[in-house]
Amino acid sequence: MKNPARPSDRRWSLRQATAPFHDALDTAMGTFDTRADYLAYLAGLHAFRAAIEPALRPLDGWHPTRLLLELTADMTDCGLAPRPIPAPPSLAGDAAWGVTYVLEGSALGAQLLRRRAAALGFDDTFGARHLAQPLDSWRAFLDRLDQASPYDADAATAGAVAAFATAHTAFLKDMT
Repeated sequence: MKNPARPSDRRWSLRQATAPFHDALDTAMGTFDTRADYLAYLAGLHAFRAAIEPALRPLDGWHPTRLLLELTADMTDCGLAPRPIPAPPSLAGDAAWGVTYVLEGSALGAQLLRRRAAALGFDDTFGARHLAQPLDSWRAFLDRLDQASPYDADAATAGAVAAFATAHTAFLKDMT
């Protein structure tokens, strides 16, 4: 894969390259039409974030969104024990841009789930704190991604694919 001609193409390049992995993750996550579905989603997202967040570092002075504290509180609210934590993807070099693309996209996507969680009795004070985070981080991330120089599109794509693989593993009910 060659570097995109225009920086604004970076988001779309990552999106296109990871679409099959995103679709597979959506299938693994399922929907949460019931409280049990939501609890499975919460446990999977906690395991995914627990695998990556401890190793996160700033990218060009910008700090990725962290949700692990809120997710841990949500897990406590719901009486859930943490799942095993999958192996984290590499955050070396420009792979960090791809991993962060997945994390920030996940945080943005969570906003869409907020109403569904509320219908099940979870909100920003009980069980769904992680869904109540501000949305401004996605735009700030995309601005940084567009400005990153030098930028290795292949490494970023590999990082994003690895992050989706980590997430997929985290959402499996039985990782043994």
